[in-house]
Amino acid sequence: MPPTGLALREGGCLCGRVRYALRGAPHLAEHCHCGMCRKWHGAAFSSNGEVRRDDLEWRSGEAELESFRSSPLRQRVFCRRCGAKLLIRRLDDPATLSLCLATLDDGQEIRPSRHVFSADSVPWLARVDSLPRFDVYPGFDLQLRPTRPEDVDFVMAVERQPDNSPFIGEWTREQHVTAIEAKDREHRLIVRAREGSPAGFLIAYDLRAAGHGVHVKRIAIVDKGRGFGREALSRFAGHAFSELGASHLWLSVYRENERAQRMYRGLGFVAEELTPEQRAALLAVVGEFSDRSLVMRLERGAR
Repeated sequence: MPPTGLALREGGCLCGRVRYALRGAPHLAEHCHCGMCRKWHGAAFSSNGEVRRDDLEWRSGEAELESFRSSPLRQRVFCRRCGAKLLIRRLDDPATLSLCLATLDDGQEIRPSRHVFSADSVPWLARVDSLPRFDVYPGFDLQLRPTRPEDVDFVMAVERQPDNSPFIGEWTREQHVTAIEAKDREHRLIVRAREGSPAGFLIAYDLRAAGHGVHVKRIAIVDKGRGFGREALSRFAGHAFSELGASHLWLSVYRENERAQRMYRGLGFVAEELTPEQRAALLAVVGEFSDRSLVMRLERGAR
């Protein structure tokens, strides 16, 4: 049961079968623009509030609740009758829930204090407030560190995920180990700085000696739709330009992978129209990329 002595707020789903009571107010309210929240709500962003699990009581309809595990760390809860989105369970912090604020009957005084994952905001959404905006989630900054041989199991598992493999391909363990050891390769593990847990990986080829800048061969993220891929690529671009002294960064992306192309354009990458001779020259130094792919380039100073 929720503790007594705090203001009681009630809420529920669209059909009314699910009802809850909340003691107190969320201790943090925010607008989230991440891809998963936008897809789940079918809207430009979601408005959520952090509450303690012990402060929430189901008054009716708990048996109507369904859940969907949208990522390794998040489980989204909704009414199976009307589809109303109710809350997000944080599997890395079971004591905390993210309550969908619009499900409250009377929560007008609860005002979000910031926008998160603003880097994923849809381009047609007008900016209508002066709240702070964060490209990724505050406190979940990323680091890129050299991949170690003991990380290869994780890398290969990410590579083989059904939503990664069709777009990036798969390497053998020997290919990964060779890239880790090679002086002209950048094999990086993408790590959540606060937790130290891996979020993905990035592989790049240093082709400056051949006049072709730095080529991002592969980037893959476990927890998609949270801005991690964009943040990791932005950080790597800074490394390539400031530390390696590259003139440009480039990559290839399947023409049908529109989501990735939007992210790359948001970072300043521009699609190149290559002649057969130019494509052949790039193939000669990177070894492979599909004829179905589009080449995109980021010039130094364009960020």
